[in-house]
Amino acid sequence: MLKVMVISFDEAVSRLSAPVPGLPALEVHAAESGFDAVEIAETLRPQIAVLNLDAPGPDGFEVLRHLKEIDPELQVIAAGDYCRPDLVVRALEMGASDFFPASLVDTALAVTLQRAAEKIWLRNKLEESVQEIRKRYDFEHELIQTSIDGIIANDRSGKLILFNEGASRIYGYSPEEAVSRVHVTQLYLEGEARQIKKKIYGPEYGGPGRLINYETRARTRDGQLSPILLSAALIYEGDQEVATVGYFKDLTEIRRQSERLLAVDRGVTEMAYVMKDILNCLKIGSFLVEKELARSGSERFQKGWGLITRSIGRMSRLILNLLGYARTESGQRESVSISELAEEVCDSLLLLAREKGVVLETELAPELPRLIADREKIRSSIHQLICNAVEAVPEKAGGRVCVRTRAADGRRVSLEVEDTGRGIAPELQEKIFEPFFTTKGGSGLGLAIIRRIAREHHGTIRVRSGQNGGAIFTLLLPCGPE
Repeated sequence: MLKVMVISFDEAVSRLSAPVPGLPALEVHAAESGFDAVEIAETLRPQIAVLNLDAPGPDGFEVLRHLKEIDPELQVIAAGDYCRPDLVVRALEMGASDFFPASLVDTALAVTLQRAAEKIWLRNKLEESVQEIRKRYDFEHELIQTSIDGIIANDRSGKLILFNEGASRIYGYSPEEAVSRVHVTQLYLEGEARQIKKKIYGPEYGGPGRLINYETRARTRDGQLSPILLSAALIYEGDQEVATVGYFKDLTEIRRQSERLLAVDRGVTEMAYVMKDILNCLKIGSFLVEKELARSGSERFQKGWGLITRSIGRMSRLILNLLGYARTESGQRESVSISELAEEVCDSLLLLAREKGVVLETELAPELPRLIADREKIRSSIHQLICNAVEAVPEKAGGRVCVRTRAADGRRVSLEVEDTGRGIAPELQEKIFEPFFTTKGGSGLGLAIIRRIAREHHGTIRVRSGQNGGAIFTLLLPCGPE
């Protein structure tokens, strides 16, 4: 129902007492004067006012001004002397929405009311559409700004026009700072933004016109490089390219979690590999004890029993270390002699070598600088290298394995394990350190674990062919402080 106020215009009130064709029901309020009109406008808030400019009392134009001040959206239909064009112009300039001659009230009033009702309907529809657009904009803006992923957009010149909170967390720029001061090329390494644009135009990553799951690095506000997974698309208006929008995930935490899971997996694998070493020692020790018990001697008994007790202690420490391994923390570092560790491992493997007909020799320098290292990890690495060398020598062929320690330079010591086995082809000498690569049907993790342990200690592991065949593995480790 439309509220209509009629001001000082009895003929109009009379005309509206009956239904008006083409209009909904009307709620009509009559104002005897301009003063009454102002009061009704303030209290009842009509949507349409019919104002007789020629009525006695307050100046009709002054009433019109007050009504528009109270409600700028009020549809004011002015009526007056049709022979006075200046009145029409002035009324329209002051905000009247329509005008008709007062003498034609019977026919013109209905037409102007219909036009006013249409304007009100259109205005309401427009407001509804604006509200819907605003709600959609607010939702999309909130969706963009609260996204965990980074979202940016730049125009064709590279100027940033969108930089959400996710991008701010990754790059360190505030959204306002990025949009006002940062060029898109500053967000990547030099030349990378140009390469990304080329890939968007190309077919390699889902294009042309888009880029899907491209790994690159973001250059943050403080110059740090962070790995990201980028997807991007070109934005067009008609056939004209106007912008590029990019969506990216920060891979730092994802990689950290992946490395953590990999560390757990490696820990379990390494435990199995070290447990095998420990169990071998237990077997050898128990064999010596049994032999000694049979012969009632004492020296070999003590040696065998010593191996057993040391192995039990190692197993206990290993289990405790494994409980903390999932936290990816380093093991306890201590002062270690690489020659003493090599001698200990060689002693534990003498029987294994003899059973295979392999001569196990040592050339261990006695006064080498000590390491600050994880004893169990270095010992396990040495054990694995010597076991690999013994296994590489053909059984009962009179082969030889030589273990050497020496000073590599003033800052590092080296352990070499040389065998007279089959050797390793030059094209495989780098691949054998990759996880799961194997030439003998094992797990393919032994040498990969040794390389990881060496790197944890800021060292290296490498292999070369021997002069007379076979292979020479060299473990280089930095010395600890004097």
